[in-house]
Amino acid sequence: MDIVRISATGAGVNYFPEFVARELGFFADEGLDVTVEVLGNGPGVPRDVGSGAADVGLGGIWLPMLYRGRLHTFMPFAQLCNRLAAVLLARKPAARSFRWADLSGKIVVAPGGAPNFWMVLASTLRRAGVDPFSVRFVADFMAEEAVNLFRGGFGDFFIGMPPVSDVFIRDGVASQVADFAELGEIPWSIFYAKPEFLNRPDNVGGRFAKAIQRALLWTLAHDPGEAPGVLKTQFPTLSPDLIADAVRSCRRRGIWVGTARITEPALMQWQTVIVEEGRLIDAPMKYSEIVDVRPAKWAEHELVQQGGSAR
Repeated sequence: MDIVRISATGAGVNYFPEFVARELGFFADEGLDVTVEVLGNGPGVPRDVGSGAADVGLGGIWLPMLYRGRLHTFMPFAQLCNRLAAVLLARKPAARSFRWADLSGKIVVAPGGAPNFWMVLASTLRRAGVDPFSVRFVADFMAEEAVNLFRGGFGDFFIGMPPVSDVFIRDGVASQVADFAELGEIPWSIFYAKPEFLNRPDNVGGRFAKAIQRALLWTLAHDPGEAPGVLKTQFPTLSPDLIADAVRSCRRRGIWVGTARITEPALMQWQTVIVEEGRLIDAPMKYSEIVDVRPAKWAEHELVQQGGSAR
């Protein structure tokens, strides 16, 4: 078994297919012994991948682009989430249908440590004719603190990922008013690695991508209740029914697709937002310069040859 160490920015419901790949033995089928350390947002994940403490990073694709030519060369090579799984929650029920202009003059709380929520929100507001800077966007607190402060009464709106958003709704803390998944395809959560990992002669990158694609296909074809071990292992303090419902919701909303391939149109569209709202890069980069397409292409070919098995 080849050991592969993942450093991840989170462990929410949107990462469910990666849990499936581990728990149902899809990685093991490829001769991979995969371990995961969740470090959260911030410098931890790129630091570990850059230093060799981890082989693969799991997080936003904006980060490898930002690091390019500065600190390390990271190559995104497989996609996990095809859309942003977050929803916008309002503390007070609206008297009428929600409009993005309703955020003007209000406090929007989001877990901090990364600029991606702001970039999406700012782009959405501009398209709706709303000045993003009319909104008091608070991303100064990490996930646990942001959750506790909103639950305690701070802020008018909250950008939440499952299962946090589901718990808030269940507990009557807030209600959903908008779904960011409806904004379209975004390579939101991807796997990236240094070139030397992806160039290994044992094709470890391709085998890894194949296990992820099998897990994506399994997630789309099976009810999460068929993998009770995943629910119990990954979310031991939450109701399995709540997590299963959150997984079903993500599936309906198109958070996952049946391929690990990062598509060019979605990436180029996301880069436009990164340039205009985040100003993290000066101009969109060429798809071929950002993404190593070999692992996902090999995975797709192998699964076609095997009949597209997701078992």
